[in-house]
Amino acid sequence: EEIIEMEKLYFSKQLKNILLLVNKDLSFDKNLNGDFDLIDNLIIKNNDRKFIYTGCQILNKKLLSIYKTEKFSINNLWNDLIEKKELYGFETNNDFYHLTDLKTFKKLQDL
Repeated sequence: EEIIEMEKLYFSKQLKNILLLVNKDLSFDKNLNGDFDLIDNLIIKNNDRKFIYTGCQILNKKLLSIYKTEKFSINNLWNDLIEKKELYGFETNNDFYHLTDLKTFKKLQDL
């Protein structure tokens, strides 16, 4: 349901890109650092970085034409969009289970 809400925001605001983010307090792995901060759905990078990227995003394919190489880091695209204030996020309130390593995987198996 949250992905549908994220999609609605993406199309209603005619955004170029939107990431599904979760507050790091909802992460199973408490060692994860945050990636971004979020103010009124606009992604920023500052020292707090309370939000973790979940791996889900909607990306306008026109953005891919900016990069002339077949392989590039999505982080470069995100940084460009952050600088232009064009990278948006949608906050999920679901718990977040990220398989960071074997130790975390084994802990998750015991749930």
